[in-house]
Amino acid sequence: MKVNKSVSMEMASLGKIEQLVNSGQYRNVSEFIQEATEEKLEKIEE
Repeated sequence: MKVNKSVSMEMASLGKIEQLVNSGQYRNVSEFIQEATEEKLEKIEE
């Protein structure tokens, strides 16, 4: 289930994410955040 929530972050971080999206590495910012969150949760659970 997907839920829409807002996220606060530094402008510099958002700019870096947008560069990755614009270069085609991710389809959109949401995809990047979802993948990064899943990776972080996996590390915590180890």
